[in-house]
Amino acid sequence: MNSLGKPLSQASWNKIMRELFKKANIHIDAKGRKHNLNHRLRHGFAMFCVQHLKLNEFELKQRLRHRSMQSVSTYFNPTIRDQIALKNKFVDSLYDLYPDLRLGVDYDE
Repeated sequence: MNSLGKPLSQASWNKIMRELFKKANIHIDAKGRKHNLNHRLRHGFAMFCVQHLKLNEFELKQRLRHRSMQSVSTYFNPTIRDQIALKNKFVDSLYDLYPDLRLGVDYDE
């Protein structure tokens, strides 16, 4: 909100972001998306929502105010670490359902 209590214009928002990034010594591209301020901030927020808040695609779409599910699907490309964690969680859930699947169980007893 600006000093009059109205939403910031895009120019005002960009000016504030530029100043914050400059103070934090973060490089800024004038035109590229790689270092675009709004894009960086929204991407970081989206990744936080997915990885830490565990939002699903629909919830993230709503939170980011995107129109299509396709626009948020890029945030659901798990890293190798994420994939391993998901697989381990799945295997653990199988062991909870079927404890006899664990290695070392003597099936002849």
